[in-house]
Amino acid sequence: MITKEDKDIITDSIYLDLLIQTLNIDRQSIEDSRVKIKEPYLALIDRYIKKLLLDKQENTKLMRKKGLKIVKKTEEDMMIQYDYLVRGYTGIMRFWKAGMRLQAKKRLHLLFENEEENNE
Repeated sequence: MITKEDKDIITDSIYLDLLIQTLNIDRQSIEDSRVKIKEPYLALIDRYIKKLLLDKQENTKLMRKKGLKIVKKTEEDMMIQYDYLVRGYTGIMRFWKAGMRLQAKKRLHLLFENEEENNE
């Protein structure tokens, strides 16, 4: 049986990967840009990437413990499909690309807000 908690853990894994990939691309864009003082921006992005990598590590441990695995990612024109296994059961999650971008934006804002609260 696939529970809501299992689906939430798989969804978190998908979005953690997306956010890490996005921030790495942004980091490269800053490195390649004509910004005169790059170091503070790169340090900030590196700090967020490090936090996301730690979260991803915890998520991966939890997925392994609960028998969850994403086995395949298929991209179509406007959709992305993830096939997954949960303790022998198979399932499919489909995401609208524009919806994923919006959700990724929300998750980044939450990450930034939580970081600000922790620094106060």
